[in-house]
Amino acid sequence: MEPANIVQLLKETEIFRDIPVTVLQDSVSCLQVLHFEAGELIVRKNETGNRMFVIVKGKVKVHDNDYAIAHMERGDFFGEMSLLDSSPRSMSVSASDKVEVIGISQETFYTFLKHQPALIKNIMAGVNNRLRTQNQLLIEEFKSREQEHHGRFLFPLVAVRCLQAPL
Repeated sequence: MEPANIVQLLKETEIFRDIPVTVLQDSVSCLQVLHFEAGELIVRKNETGNRMFVIVKGKVKVHDNDYAIAHMERGDFFGEMSLLDSSPRSMSVSASDKVEVIGISQETFYTFLKHQPALIKNIMAGVNNRLRTQNQLLIEEFKSREQEHHGRFLFPLVAVRCLQAPL
């Protein structure tokens, strides 16, 4: 991938859009373009993270074992939380199809932060958007379970009430 294409893609992403082109151009040599096949694990839950990723091509699945949490595609990013707090990865990420990503090391990430402190605001906005989306999904899941729960027990409760009614 050409350096100019890497810079252009980063400028299109939510978190890097405010980084000056010159800073991105100066850092291109520190970025890695990585390729993964469908089903290949990119990030493993509970491992220490030392880089984040921006998707160039393809789609990925964010998951906890078999439970898919989210799907991401071109321009989306993942792995940033481990760079911020040095905690182990909270989820696994696998390629859904052939995937190309830009890997950004912690050192390069902090170089970006030094030149553009507002980057942290963009990251927080991205994390907040993900959190809101996950909250909405959880609410929908709870509602679905509640409806299922009421539907499953409605008949037996009616039957018990009828049996308890005075004759």
